[in-house]
Amino acid sequence: MNIFNLPKLSYPISKKKIKYLYKFYDMLAKSELNYELSPMAINDESIPIALFGQQGLPSYTVLSKKTALMYNKYQLDKESTSVFYQSLYRNIYNADNYHKSKGFYDSLASNNTVFNFLDKINVIDEDMKVIVELGCDSGQNLVPFDNGKRKLIGFDFDEVNIEAGKKKWGLDGLQSGDLNTLVQKNDINPDLVILNHVIEHVKDLNETFEILDKIIDNGKLLFIGIPELFVWSEKSNYNIVGTIQLAHNYYFTYDFFINYSYGYGFTLIHKDQKGNLLFRKVKFSDHKAPSHPPDHKTVLGKYNDHVLRFKNEKKTIYKIKSYIKWVLGVFLYIGLYAKIFFTLKRLKFKF
Repeated sequence: MNIFNLPKLSYPISKKKIKYLYKFYDMLAKSELNYELSPMAINDESIPIALFGQQGLPSYTVLSKKTALMYNKYQLDKESTSVFYQSLYRNIYNADNYHKSKGFYDSLASNNTVFNFLDKINVIDEDMKVIVELGCDSGQNLVPFDNGKRKLIGFDFDEVNIEAGKKKWGLDGLQSGDLNTLVQKNDINPDLVILNHVIEHVKDLNETFEILDKIIDNGKLLFIGIPELFVWSEKSNYNIVGTIQLAHNYYFTYDFFINYSYGYGFTLIHKDQKGNLLFRKVKFSDHKAPSHPPDHKTVLGKYNDHVLRFKNEKKTIYKIKSYIKWVLGVFLYIGLYAKIFFTLKRLKFKF
């Protein structure tokens, strides 16, 4: 398998995005950003998948032979992660300066995805009194649950979004923090915990589920939305390599996630084909093991199939456009590529 994929940039790319990519590599060179070994890599035997992710950021991605989990073997450390999400993340992965973009506040809208998913299977009732969302952004997922009686609480590191959500929807339960903040507030007993496209960003998956196990009582619900590896690949016309990015520490398959959650007392109630899953916390005596344990050979085979399918399904016109983009990229962004090369060379950046 050729893992030495070149840094790839999305086109068109704005000057502001280029500026923040430069800033990333400047901070990396000055040791203001630092990588560390993923907790999942300890005592793990893995197969290398890729060296770079989206936007040319180093993302040494591997596939575990033991658990069949695909993950970034090296992650930004805790302090660097905080800096990355507060000052770089949205500006690198969005086309413009996120919070300062024209119409940011007016463009905020409630999101019914989680609510509709739960409503469809009839689990929303009057007994659902306390709902907590981790990584809540501006609280748009919580808005549909607001019936005037429920206690709606959201945690996020993005203080601008938090204040925007409070102002727009009156969600006074939004606050700065994460899962550890919720643990410290031990008077909260959630009936439903929501992590919608958040779990792939956490640093330590084991620690995260240990905390979820503590804060969610038996019988209560856990909704998790994941960018399921092969679902997202299909959405991207089988460009599975293009789904890899520094911001995602993990790339889940359904089989892995369902089996992994089972180990912490969470039984799957329902899932769809969009990466949405609902679990109920149960006693281990009532726990039934999933029937499809993950296998790394199966995952690797399917991954390679998607890689080949993406290459084979490129039509001539698509290839021509790709080559044009590549040539333009060389001339327009040669400075950035040089910055990437010399920064990593100076750091002797080896995975």
